[in-house]
Amino acid sequence: YGMGGFGGLMVNRHFGAYRKAKGASGKTFIYLFSHLTPWRPEDIGTRRDPYRLLSWHSSELWYTFASLREGVPPARPWQPLDFELADRISGYWANFIRTGDPNGEGLPVWPKSDAGYGWMSLGDTLEGHEGLEGDLEKMILEKTLENPSIPRV
Repeated sequence: YGMGGFGGLMVNRHFGAYRKAKGASGKTFIYLFSHLTPWRPEDIGTRRDPYRLLSWHSSELWYTFASLREGVPPARPWQPLDFELADRISGYWANFIRTGDPNGEGLPVWPKSDAGYGWMSLGDTLEGHEGLEGDLEKMILEKTLENPSIPRV
């Protein structure tokens, strides 16, 4: 699950809240990429097994840069959903480069990571999240803040 699982995701969300509390001028946007890149049936049970790898470090880059090509690499049989996600995710990055904010027309809202601990789920669907959603997230934040190297808001 990218950034070290939900503990790592919470560290990054807290960083956004910390930056906001300290008066940082720029906005912070956090994401978790969880879409499984396509695989071939013969990958199951091997080192390329998608259920073992899940979404691995940098697997979002094909989508970020909309660089999916039919048959390239041969190990990735891209599906229509992959092309749709690449179009939308690359739109977020283009908006961010252009304006400092990933949000734009036709895209689900990507909340800022500030005092509201916002983040974006980039998976089979795109969904923004704000606030601490339930007791589990509250506990993860509490455990995260037990680490003395994590600054307090």
